[in-house]
Amino acid sequence: MKDMFRLNLIAIITTLLFYVTIWGGILAHILLGVLQLIHFLVICLYFQKLTKFQKTHVLLYGLLTLIVILFTCVKPDTFLTVFWPFSGVLAFYFLFITYQLEKLPS
Repeated sequence: MKDMFRLNLIAIITTLLFYVTIWGGILAHILLGVLQLIHFLVICLYFQKLTKFQKTHVLLYGLLTLIVILFTCVKPDTFLTVFWPFSGVLAFYFLFITYQLEKLPS
């Protein structure tokens, strides 16, 4: 779990750099989302080892992500106004979560 934060940080910085070209940023954003969802699933496997603070944030992230994805599926016309900005905010929130998880003892 300690490497998740570094990998996530590199992925976010890379995504921001790719936003110099709009399409590059969009593709990188999608890959960042896939990476973060995989990391979320891995974190769920170790859920019992987390502190109460970390569990709360992981559950909140999962709930917010689910809401954004479901809302976008129900109203696809809101993709650019809802999904894109909130998925960016969620990416930074997940970076915070992985930073907190980095403090876990091995």
